[in-house]
Amino acid sequence: LARLDLDGNLDPTWTPTADGNVSQLLAPGDGFLYLAGAYAQVNGQPRNALARLSLADASLDSWQPQVTGSGSGAIVRSIDSDGSHLYLSGAFTAVQGEPRQRLAKLGMDNAATLDANWVPEVLSAPSANGPSLLQIVDEHVYVGDTSGDITLRSEVAVATGRMLRVSRTGAATLDTTFDPFADVTGTTSNGPVTLISGDGGGRLFVGGVISQLSQGDIRLGLAALNADGSVDDLSALSEAVQVANVGNLAFDAGTASTYVQGSFLKVNGVSRQGLIRLFASGVVDSGFRPAPARYSAVGLGNGALYAADDDADLLRKLDPLSGDSVPGHTPIGYLGSLSQILVEGDYAYLLGNFQLSGITPPITGLARLDLLTDTIDGSFRYTPNSGAGFVRLAIDPVSDSLFVAGTFTSLNGVAVSRLARIDGNTLQVDPVFLPVVPTTPTGMAVDGNDGLWLHGTFSTINGQTCRGPARLLISTQGGLDPAFDCDRGFLGGGPLAFARDSVYVKSSNAINRYRRSDGGVADPDWQFANPPIQMNLSTHDDRLFAFGAFSEMGSEPRTSVAAL
Repeated sequence: LARLDLDGNLDPTWTPTADGNVSQLLAPGDGFLYLAGAYAQVNGQPRNALARLSLADASLDSWQPQVTGSGSGAIVRSIDSDGSHLYLSGAFTAVQGEPRQRLAKLGMDNAATLDANWVPEVLSAPSANGPSLLQIVDEHVYVGDTSGDITLRSEVAVATGRMLRVSRTGAATLDTTFDPFADVTGTTSNGPVTLISGDGGGRLFVGGVISQLSQGDIRLGLAALNADGSVDDLSALSEAVQVANVGNLAFDAGTASTYVQGSFLKVNGVSRQGLIRLFASGVVDSGFRPAPARYSAVGLGNGALYAADDDADLLRKLDPLSGDSVPGHTPIGYLGSLSQILVEGDYAYLLGNFQLSGITPPITGLARLDLLTDTIDGSFRYTPNSGAGFVRLAIDPVSDSLFVAGTFTSLNGVAVSRLARIDGNTLQVDPVFLPVVPTTPTGMAVDGNDGLWLHGTFSTINGQTCRGPARLLISTQGGLDPAFDCDRGFLGGGPLAFARDSVYVKSSNAINRYRRSDGGVADPDWQFANPPIQMNLSTHDDRLFAFGAFSEMGSEPRTSVAAL
């Protein structure tokens, strides 16, 4: 806790203390500062998750509501006031000795009188700590969350949604018709963060992690709602720009075009959701118009574009020029999400957190699609140890090998260490390819010359001191390349991409190039300083691409994708 003067200087006379996290402060105008959080003491005196201080001198007031919970104790996550009462949400099961399930209303009188009639209950929420939003606007108390639905009960009424409201007086009547995020499903980042009253007539302005509201209305960060929760059409005129995350690139060597998959809803101010095609010049192809959806992966093969549509849980086959669905093709169903589609020869390899639909026994996490028949290869099945999964995939046609990296320590019953080789002929897990990698690789690539490149947070490989990037030899069953020294300082985990004789890796403060011929020393003549935190790397021909969630690359303005 601290107080700054209006000139930004720290007030040395205002020195309250709390022994835990203070999540929210509220000064409702009664001369006190209310503290919500997860603490047991304030100014050395017992206070459980809720307290108030004098604004004048930071002295602790005698106001002491009893907030209790289970497990690790009570947490008050959010508070708001109507001037005479304090409303709170959090991880608690009782207030002032009376049952209250994550919502309560207290008087601001000295006794902190609990309102006996106002008893809404949070039956479920994305976090055990309760709704992230609790805010009063006019005659309602709004509760919401950006990461999933809340189920709320008041009296006999029950409603589920990302933003709900109850009356702030009486018996907390639940408005079961108010659900502005009714059509938002399958995403963990779409919901309200803050609200203010509109310009009369019950309108409400909503700000938050917003990209879509009910009826499919696209709004970026800011929206206006009518009194009934419907979206005000005029609110599309004002939007808070959010940098989208680009998740995958697919390159078409024949046309020199690039397919870009990501979380975007607009590109250059024009509505484009999830998937676009760029010409070699970087110009968006206006004729490529796939159906708007939350695409999670994309791959190009056998004259078609394959795209994972997470809204419909379908792997679709699209015309690479128009984006239309290929006539007569039956999409592959799945549950979950695909993260990568890697095409090699007549197959597309699927990686992610998914289970294919209609296949028994089930195929999860890793699958192979025959591009000639557009059917799943039922013989391509790999099961890691319980709770583990796949995160990286690389294919080496020279050795006819498929390399998979993940959190697993066994694959199809073969003991491995987060990295395995699958024989391309027999489809068996290679029992003698056994490099010991202590942590899951964050980047992996093959060079077509007996090399398998890894990057990550590991400090040893095969028991030898080694920090990424590292080059393993396929011919020696994953032994370290003695000609490429990886006994170096820690760079941090990050993406990796390979082109010609060089591997590019992102560290915490730079993108560096390591040439195999230099023996493991970073190229002093090639370094890209201060790259974005959230990004990935890919190469095509002689070009290096960066993609992710960023608004500039170095000092140059670039949004989500850039060529280096």
